[in-house]
Amino acid sequence: MTTVRIEGAALERFLVGMVDVERAEGAITPLRLPRLAHAQFPNVSLARMVRCPVGVRLRVSTAASRIRVDARIAHYVSETEADVEAVARRTSPWLATTGSGPARRVVARGDIAQVDLWTETDDGTLSLVRGAQQAVDLVLDDESPSGGRVVEIWLPHNAQVELRAIEADAPLLPAPAPSAPRWIHYGSSISQCNEAVDPLSGWPALAAHALGVDLHSFSFAGNAMLDPFVARAISDAAADVITLKVGINIVNASALTARTLGPALHGFLDLIRQGHPDTPIVVISAIICPMHEHTPGPTVWSPEGILTGTVSVPPREDELTLEETRRIIGDVVRARAVVDAELHLIDGRELFGVEDATHLYDGLHPDQGGFDIMARRFVEAIGAHPALVRAFAPRPQVA
Repeated sequence: MTTVRIEGAALERFLVGMVDVERAEGAITPLRLPRLAHAQFPNVSLARMVRCPVGVRLRVSTAASRIRVDARIAHYVSETEADVEAVARRTSPWLATTGSGPARRVVARGDIAQVDLWTETDDGTLSLVRGAQQAVDLVLDDESPSGGRVVEIWLPHNAQVELRAIEADAPLLPAPAPSAPRWIHYGSSISQCNEAVDPLSGWPALAAHALGVDLHSFSFAGNAMLDPFVARAISDAAADVITLKVGINIVNASALTARTLGPALHGFLDLIRQGHPDTPIVVISAIICPMHEHTPGPTVWSPEGILTGTVSVPPREDELTLEETRRIIGDVVRARAVVDAELHLIDGRELFGVEDATHLYDGLHPDQGGFDIMARRFVEAIGAHPALVRAFAPRPQVA
């Protein structure tokens, strides 16, 4: 049987859903922000999230019935996680989809990187423990068409992935770009969805499937801070509709104040509008999070391992709670919408409200059941607003 093998930098032409790549000898790592962004803000937490390939996949045209991916996978371990061995058993699911439906799910275990989630190194470098190369076999349906079909190999969404090679039992060609409308979504860990059971089970991925759109993720756990370099990356990216989920990380880190949140959001939108003057944009405020509805950040771990809010002593008048972020976000969107008919607002509690709080497994993050709820409610919210229905509708193709 003939085996086709493609290695290293040659893999880049098959990748979809990334913004940039990091090249090493014989390998590439997909990045969801330009490398320049890390140069501007060498934050180790953000660097980890940029390297989690949420929504990134290898898109190939092939008649192959078996494809093998060689990769290195690194899981990040917090120093607060007592059972390192349990973390070492974490799985990183891969998924292959074809025009006729999904292939069987496959799982690869990752290498451990001993990194404190809340500590940054001075130079922003990552110290990864590299282990043996992972080999992931994707078995497609046996009845492969002689002329080939498009196969998308979804990389694990919950770990850094370094791609080294791909092998198949038939030729591999880059597949045409997806023809569906392109949806860019920006958000926090609640949108990155590391807790999802596989790469297509986070709430944005589920909603994208239901709406028939092509999702591109700019969601970075712990780092939805309205950073200008993220706005510029979104501005530079192709998009038919853009959603921005804003609020929770700003309160988690006590990163902005009542004085600075409004101007920061205005500036973020201004930068995006430079590249997308007419693209529909939907701003989504925070979902329910009882510990921060009326209590400001920063977020801390309780002795019981549950996240909780804190109160400054003495309290500052301009500290932000989630209730305050929703008010300010609403004010900004409504003020801009007077002259921007393509700017819209969704209250995050429409997607996940008080009645859903039992799905916050640590007081902050939804579980898979919570993601299912958010996806269903997001699709319902789109359908309830004619302007949003138009925003997510297919665009006429330019000849």
